[in-house]
Amino acid sequence: MAPLMGLALLYWERKRVPLTLHNSPGVGALVLLTGINLTGLAVGYSTRLSQDGYLFLRILSVVTLWIGGFVLYYGTPAFRDRGFPLRFSLLMVPLPHSLMHKPIEVIRHGSAEVASLFFKLTDVPVFRDGLRFSLPGLDMEVATQCSGIHSSLALFVLSLLLGHFYLKSGWKKIALSLSVFPIISFTNGFRIFAISWLSAYVDMSFMKGDLHRKGGILFFLLGLMLLAALVQLLRICERGKQNVAGPNDDMNGSLSHTGEAKSARQAY
Repeated sequence: MAPLMGLALLYWERKRVPLTLHNSPGVGALVLLTGINLTGLAVGYSTRLSQDGYLFLRILSVVTLWIGGFVLYYGTPAFRDRGFPLRFSLLMVPLPHSLMHKPIEVIRHGSAEVASLFFKLTDVPVFRDGLRFSLPGLDMEVATQCSGIHSSLALFVLSLLLGHFYLKSGWKKIALSLSVFPIISFTNGFRIFAISWLSAYVDMSFMKGDLHRKGGILFFLLGLMLLAALVQLLRICERGKQNVAGPNDDMNGSLSHTGEAKSARQAY
């Protein structure tokens, strides 16, 4: 869906921000050359690369060529102002399993820490050994399937869109995107705690029921609400800074006008 969303963003940006033509042949040619080299690497090492590694290089080369063509024709200022749809198109590049392993492990361990915290807060007797938990009559492990990587990707895409449309500060946009990891760790940890507690103290069928297998959407909505709340908080911070800067700018303007008036009287 990334290319379709990128086209929709290009159409939206066309109305929102005027596009000015400012050729950048040097930078554009360099980006195009990078895309061509990536294509050559993918073709030349196709027999040595794994399938996901080959797809990574080929699709990355295509998106790089798109970006290079845009910069070559419209220039770097236009890419800075209107390049978000093209940068967003990088999401269509499939990451190899070797690169996806680290984020998954971060979320697994973060979820285990959150679940352990909930067990301590509720005084539930539990023995923990890394990613393994033992409750009365129940042994479980936070497996790769419990990492919530699909929910993480969905929230990450939403964080990019929300940051682009609702935030102005670059570091706030980065902070919003990075917040996906603690948010998913929190929702996954709460999900692990809830299902484990219900299985151990209510009915063991919860471990194999719909809440475990199909209830991910409920916890995803919880993560979505947390993400929306964070966006609103960051917007309030930006408005507060603008309100503080406003009176200072007015005061500086008044002082400059006063100085100009005094200079005019002295000259007269």
